[in-house]
Amino acid sequence: MPRLPRTAGQELPPHTWVASGDRGFGGLAGRLRLPVWRTRDLKTRVLFWSLVALSVLLTLVIDIAITESMLSRGAAYVNSVFLFWGWSKFIHVISPAVLIYDPHALYAFEHGLVGAPSHHYPFAYPPSLLLLIWPLALASPVISLLLWFGISLALYAWACWHRPWGLRTVFLSLMAPSTVAALFCAQTSLLAAALVIGGCRVIGKRPMLAGVLFGLLTFKPQYGLLLPVALISARQWRSVIVATATALSMVVASGAAFGWAAWARLPSAMAVLSDLVARHPRFDHEFPTVTAGLRLLGASRWMVDAGQLTGAACAALAIWVCFRRGFTPLAAAALMVGAFMVTPYASLYDLPMVSYAVLAVVIERHQSRQPFGTVELLILVMAVALPVVMAFHPLGFPWGVTTLVLLFGVILRRIALLERIAIPGAA
Repeated sequence: MPRLPRTAGQELPPHTWVASGDRGFGGLAGRLRLPVWRTRDLKTRVLFWSLVALSVLLTLVIDIAITESMLSRGAAYVNSVFLFWGWSKFIHVISPAVLIYDPHALYAFEHGLVGAPSHHYPFAYPPSLLLLIWPLALASPVISLLLWFGISLALYAWACWHRPWGLRTVFLSLMAPSTVAALFCAQTSLLAAALVIGGCRVIGKRPMLAGVLFGLLTFKPQYGLLLPVALISARQWRSVIVATATALSMVVASGAAFGWAAWARLPSAMAVLSDLVARHPRFDHEFPTVTAGLRLLGASRWMVDAGQLTGAACAALAIWVCFRRGFTPLAAAALMVGAFMVTPYASLYDLPMVSYAVLAVVIERHQSRQPFGTVELLILVMAVALPVVMAFHPLGFPWGVTTLVLLFGVILRRIALLERIAIPGAA
């Protein structure tokens, strides 16, 4: 692994490493004598770069799988890739723009654009997204797609930049399977991840800029549900005010541009999307959420709803506790993983935030000079490979939510350990 300058005061007492390793997972280290992985050891550096090579290989697997899908579905895949360009074209051609929330009008328009049956994906985004995609129709489909890719990737690369590792963090983030999945699906997940990661990264020195970034997340609000909890717990009042003002500005601007009826139609469009997901079991394999996981296990409707509410409440409570000491890198990582426990709707292409959270965990452990336990390491590897695992969904097991819950536990346990060490006499 890259060698970093040692930071004074970051190294923990030698006896504390076992609390952050496998012993926290049922005493596995003691019973099975599993090895520990110190980040500066040769074996760990070899393993690290081997895993990076594996990540690149998994990325190529996704490339091949999606290419095969493109060749088999032809124009239907084109309709999926150019989804946002098609939506932008719709609001340029069809008046009033609120008709984009009418599934029949939207499907007929999409069919006319590409000459292939639509995937029948309703437009269930807030009208604020229309502000972002409106310029896409001014260019050709290919140019607009390249611009969409380029801007999203540039913002994501900026957000992932970490000063001690520099370009290495950007390389590792861009080569993660989740990044490629997001690109090939041409979704908003890279842009949403850039706003969350970037806001968490700059909030210490530029809280107002962080507030703007968080406020812009109105186009994908399910990933910002825990942000108010984190901001209030951390007492970042300037960011709270600016984020609120930015979000309200997006609402007012989109309402003025496309009509307030668009906001009124949003709940019905979300109900259509919910019904679509419920009627197609394949979404459960592609959604790393509590709801999808419980459905895969055959839970009843009331159990699914109760499980989702319980997961959301537990995640919110954990985030509140994590941010009492401010926006630390590990608290931000917990926020990014916890977002998937709150929302019932998230896909495998939404996982770039999780990949960055794994990177934040690795960087913190490297700087503190503390080793990973074997079980911890396996969980981190599983989290990085999650998009590929979910794409093939072996055994029909809920890999998504299971892996994210375990990763959330790793992060929370580490935060708890560091807080105990920070309190005199608590270790």
